[in-house]
Amino acid sequence: MYDRLNNYMVMNNFLTDNQFGFKEKYSKSMAMLRLVDQIATGIDKGNVTLGVFIDLSKAFDTIDHNILLDKLCTYGERGKCLYCICSYLTHRKQYVRINDNDFS
Repeated sequence: MYDRLNNYMVMNNFLTDNQFGFKEKYSKSMAMLRLVDQIATGIDKGNVTLGVFIDLSKAFDTIDHNILLDKLCTYGERGKCLYCICSYLTHRKQYVRINDNDFS
């Protein structure tokens, strides 16, 4: 499913050059190198450089799944792939177990 969705996104140019996660031949290291290069270029040009860093690690947990599914449909994803994603997102719960204690 990942390959199909990823190929679809690449073929339709939905991913930007600034997308590094989940993109073949791109890595976190490349993202950091680009950032350092942009900062160094700005400093060399005498520009003030400012960085704002946001932790989006919980972003998926907060997105409304209906909105996500609607966006996938808007981008043209249909059929079995969309059904699988919908099935995966529906009525699921996550928890962590530490020393036989469950946490939601």
